[in-house]
Amino acid sequence: MIDFGRLLKGFRTSNSLSQNEFVNIVTNNDNNLVGLDVVTISRWENNVIVPTHRRQIEVFQAASQCYFDIVSKNEDCIISPFKPKIIEKCNVWENNESVQLNKVAYKEIQSKDEQGNILYCVLYTDQKGIPLGHITYKYVSQNDFWTSLNKPAKSTIYGVNTGICLQVISMFCLSNKILPHMLGLVTKKLLSKKVDTIGFISENKRSNVRKFLKSIGFQVHNETQTCVSLIMTYYGALYNKELFYCSVLVGCQGGLNVQEI
Repeated sequence: MIDFGRLLKGFRTSNSLSQNEFVNIVTNNDNNLVGLDVVTISRWENNVIVPTHRRQIEVFQAASQCYFDIVSKNEDCIISPFKPKIIEKCNVWENNESVQLNKVAYKEIQSKDEQGNILYCVLYTDQKGIPLGHITYKYVSQNDFWTSLNKPAKSTIYGVNTGICLQVISMFCLSNKILPHMLGLVTKKLLSKKVDTIGFISENKRSNVRKFLKSIGFQVHNETQTCVSLIMTYYGALYNKELFYCSVLVGCQGGLNVQEI
């Protein structure tokens, strides 16, 4: 997916750092990287060994860099097609194999709910205008999101809830080929820190949306006999390799080949 060796070497050389200097910086900033040496850096840069997605993130974090920003700014390092196997496997809707991405378009439609909140519906259609999928969401304060669940404004898991939550209202999709773009649009807002969390609430435990989001990595935050809520945090999306690359590619030229209208 990513030529990590070229990405790493490009960052290091553009900052005029020798391999030894780079090792000193990251090992001093992160105890988990103690033991990293010049030999390993050389192997990474020459693609002899490719570190895990988590390790790639840790290395750049130790260099005081946001890995999502670094990858997004280096499209030339994206070298192989993205195959979201888990996302496709977890699809709970009908999958139309005949859909061609270069013939799919999407547009954003705005409306309001009963409380006056703006609803954003991203609608996907084919060339004839026939709907192929949509995701609808709104922005609420994290405090309002937790309050709607009868939760306090603070959580020992998620910290102080003073930020913005992108709350998914509904979604469906009739093609595995569209799902990465749909997910990328919303998770990119999280990884670019435009929102602080993504949440979903349903009174239907058999909801297809609940089943799908949970299966791709959303965590159950609260579950009662009548309601279930799911949450995706910044680090949850960052370390989720498939959601991470959905977010990266949705902003790349020709990345997922869905045209905005």
